Amino acid sequence: MAKQGNTQEIIRCLGFDYGKRRIGIAVGQTFTQQAESLAVVRAQKGVPDWSHIDTLVTQWQPALFVIGIPLNMDGTTQNMTKAALVFKKNLEARYGIRTETVDERLTSYTAKQALSTKQAKSGLVDAESARLILQDWLDNHNN
Repeated sequence: MAKQGNTQEIIRCLGFDYGKRRIGIAVGQTFTQQAESLAVVRAQKGVPDWSHIDTLVTQWQPALFVIGIPLNMDGTTQNMTKAALVFKKNLEARYGIRTETVDERLTSYTAKQALSTKQAKSGLVDAESARLILQDWLDNHNN
């Protein structure tokens, strides 16, 4: 990690939109305050393709993970909330990287609205959702 002048540490982050079949991943950092869609990792029965995530972590060397936590519209938890929290715990245990969470309500809906029909059908919704999750964290955390 580099320093921005003498004031602020630049933190590279990976953002995750966890799903039991697909996990969207985005990358961003605190200097530009911008996130971009990166990849969609396949999962089987909630178990991610860890080798794909290993490659991305090695390539991008993040200092922080940001995971979207799905909640009902009234803020209560649901089954996917628990699954996303297990994924968070597994990420922390596997990589030893600090992990924060973001309320991800409506990110998939917003991602679908932002993408063309062709892009949405190609599976880019998950990566765009991860970008929205990470962008939300960057917008709300001045380090």
